Amino acid sequence: MPMTTDGTDENPLGGPHEDIQADGEVGNRSDLVNLPLESAHISFDSIIPPPTIDMIKNISGSPYTGAGTGISGATVFIYLTGVAEGIVGSGRVESGKWSGAITYPVNRNKTSIDALQRLDGLYSERSAPMEIYRAVVTYPQPNTTESANGLIFRGIGAPNSKVRVVKSPPNHDEVLSAETSIDEHGNWQAPLTAGLLNGPLSVSALVSYVGTTSIYTLPVAFVVHEAPPFITNPPANSLQNQTFNLSGLGGVAGSTVQVFLDLSESKVGEAFLTGDAWTVPVSVRPGPVSLVAIQISDPPSGRGHPRAFKIRPAKPEQPVIDFSDDAIVRFSGKGHYDPHFPTRIQLTVKTGQGNAPAIATVQNDGTWATSATGWELGSRTLEAIQQIADNAGGWIDSLPFEFEVEKKLPPVSNVRHTDDYQPTFSGEGVDRATVSLFVGAEIATPVVVRNRQWSTQALESWGPTNKRKISIRQELDGSEGWMEYEISILPREPGIDVPPEDGLNPVFSGTCWPGAVVNIGFSDSNHSFTATVVGETWTFCRPTPFTDGLPCTIEATQTVVGLTSKPGSLTFKVYRERLKPAIRTPLPEQETDSDLTVTGDFGMSGASMRLWNLQDGKPLGDPVVLGQDGPWSVHLTGLAIKTWFITAQQTLNDRASPDSEVRQFDVVVMPPEFVRPLPGGDLTRRAVLSGTGRRDGLVTVWRRGLDEPLLRDVQIGVDGTWEASVVLEVGDEILWATQTFEGKTSKPGLDVPCRVVPVAVMPESPTPEEFLGATVTVSGFGVPGDLITLKRGECVLGTAPVLDDASWSIPATLELPDGAVTLSVMASKGEYHSIPSEWECQVRLFLPQFIYPGPGLWVSPLLAVTGLGKPGIGTLLSWYSADVVLAGPITVTDAGWTASPTEPLHSGAQWCRFRQISDTGAPMSDDAESGRFDVRVDSPDNA
Repeated sequence: MPMTTDGTDENPLGGPHEDIQADGEVGNRSDLVNLPLESAHISFDSIIPPPTIDMIKNISGSPYTGAGTGISGATVFIYLTGVAEGIVGSGRVESGKWSGAITYPVNRNKTSIDALQRLDGLYSERSAPMEIYRAVVTYPQPNTTESANGLIFRGIGAPNSKVRVVKSPPNHDEVLSAETSIDEHGNWQAPLTAGLLNGPLSVSALVSYVGTTSIYTLPVAFVVHEAPPFITNPPANSLQNQTFNLSGLGGVAGSTVQVFLDLSESKVGEAFLTGDAWTVPVSVRPGPVSLVAIQISDPPSGRGHPRAFKIRPAKPEQPVIDFSDDAIVRFSGKGHYDPHFPTRIQLTVKTGQGNAPAIATVQNDGTWATSATGWELGSRTLEAIQQIADNAGGWIDSLPFEFEVEKKLPPVSNVRHTDDYQPTFSGEGVDRATVSLFVGAEIATPVVVRNRQWSTQALESWGPTNKRKISIRQELDGSEGWMEYEISILPREPGIDVPPEDGLNPVFSGTCWPGAVVNIGFSDSNHSFTATVVGETWTFCRPTPFTDGLPCTIEATQTVVGLTSKPGSLTFKVYRERLKPAIRTPLPEQETDSDLTVTGDFGMSGASMRLWNLQDGKPLGDPVVLGQDGPWSVHLTGLAIKTWFITAQQTLNDRASPDSEVRQFDVVVMPPEFVRPLPGGDLTRRAVLSGTGRRDGLVTVWRRGLDEPLLRDVQIGVDGTWEASVVLEVGDEILWATQTFEGKTSKPGLDVPCRVVPVAVMPESPTPEEFLGATVTVSGFGVPGDLITLKRGECVLGTAPVLDDASWSIPATLELPDGAVTLSVMASKGEYHSIPSEWECQVRLFLPQFIYPGPGLWVSPLLAVTGLGKPGIGTLLSWYSADVVLAGPITVTDAGWTASPTEPLHSGAQWCRFRQISDTGAPMSDDAESGRFDVRVDSPDNA
């Protein structure tokens, strides 16, 4: 019968499935089928019997097949026993039988199921529970390598079942073990009874239970290998060197035996086998070790039984011996270090006097150190043994190392010296010993060591010294200790004198060792210089000047006997010579205005120039920072009218120059100056005179030939300017002026010769916007009696006087070329001329022609006017007014033009005009005029 597991109306109780845990608790099983409930409560009061389940005892996997009996047409539901909602399978009953797939819980070796059936909405009770066991081969594990020798299969299943191990189907006819029974705890084991070849193998267990169908467990694949080799020599726990031979039996000719540290992948040796017996040279670390052997064939064997050995550490090396402390002898050296097994060094005095040093532990950096006391001078024999822990409370000894030790009187130690030219030597030594210093002969007074210290000074000054070797002897009770000592004394820093401040190229000097090489450097340069040395003095002058007032540092070293001193340094400032300024203007006793500019020479770029009033010792005006060497100027304003005495002084980088020579000058009321007219300039009859002067002063203007001033007491404004209007006659004039301030009048100013000329005229007609033809009349207004001249460029077109009514008019004829033309008019009175008035206008000399109507013709009001012209565009205009357009725009071709008025012409005598422009709109022609014609309604044009 088909099993339904799609969850459609097949769970009579509904809710999530649950599973029985190993301890019997009920837990949720989300992997089981969830089916909906038909009702919240189910009544089992019915006459439907529960279904039956055919006996199942062992299963090998999930799902597995279940079957049984029931009522035909009913649906059977399989549950985990004790779980109300845990459906694990279902099936439809047909002909009284049902079957279907049942899900076995994950990670369970034993479970229990029961069943109920549903028919027409009625439910049976659950059937009796049935226990089911998972049958599995648990040993060997999959994908492992096993020896066939002594192999025992193990597994689980339903108690009292029968088990026989076979090769996995389809080779299950090959039986590998005798039949055995599963005990009451569900376990079984069966030794291998069949012979096996090396290589891959897959096995299953055939499991049988009375009344059920036998099953095969799931296959277990593993590899069968040879039995491992076993070690026979050396004896277990024997003492061995780090390299020795390991031997044994169980080999197979043609394979390889490999030896490993037990429980690790560290291989320590291997050998090719020629038979059952084998020998492998091995190299192992010191300390307790356990070795195992493996045979490499196809497939490899497992590891054999381990055998333990005690491995000697290496013999100790010659230690380092230190007698620097008279009371203590120190030993140190290198040893074996193992973080898991402590190692130590044991020293024993075999012959001679002295206490044995303490046992020394080897540190993690592989070093050890120990010491002994109470040793006298003399020789003795020591034995050193390296020991490593055997992991059983004992030690594994190395082979002994013997060495001789002689305690001699040591040389002095920690020798040092001062850097004085007559040095003092000092150091440490043995109490009561005498220390002497030699360079051939004694170089210092011998001294006795007290409290382990000694000190003595050289007998004479050495000066700078480079690697001079001396011998130092320590002597006590007839025993001597010698050492060589090398001494170097650097030259002292050379002395540096403070340089003079004046001048940017000072001469530097200082002291040095005679014959030294003195090198000079400066902070403002990367260059190095060599000074001149004479005796104990050096001098140097740098060719490049220093920066004025900028701090700079000189650094000097001296080199003697190949040694260079530390640098000596000095920070200094030098300054340019502060030039004495010279005042150029005002000149001595010169008269000047209250506002003036004092000028001078010998200025210094970057300096601040200041003027001083000698009469009160106060500064005059603001200081001026000079941008260049040489000329300078300082502007003064508002000086009182009196005699002044001033000096100039400049300051650069806070250093002042000497004062200039005293300059005397007088501040007076100066004559005013003319701005209009300038000497040789022109004025018009009605003109505005203007100029400059002392503000708030009064200006009086005089004209030569008149006893009275032309202008009197013209006020000068606060901006220092004045102006006033005058009326003059045309002709030559000479003007001058004086000014008065606070009751004091200046001297007359300079004469200003000038000319009075007519004022410039401008034409009233034509205007610049008008286009001019071949004839034109230029007219305007002027001063009666003046002569007006009309020019085109330099060509005079005509002249005319200005009439009594102030008008003038000049007719003129214009010739080619036409286009833009510049015209000018000028007014003259004798030899005195106004400035020309120019304007630009457009001249058009081309005239189109009228063909029809001819002069005197009678025409109709709507006539067709024709003519000739240049290709372009034309306009027919009224003769009476050029603003009235009769027709247009009209296309003009080489063949001519034709135009009809847009409105009928009035009867009577008529004229018209024709004007042309180019295709771009530029004017091309003057206005052409037609002859007189008569417009009549009954003209021949209307016939």
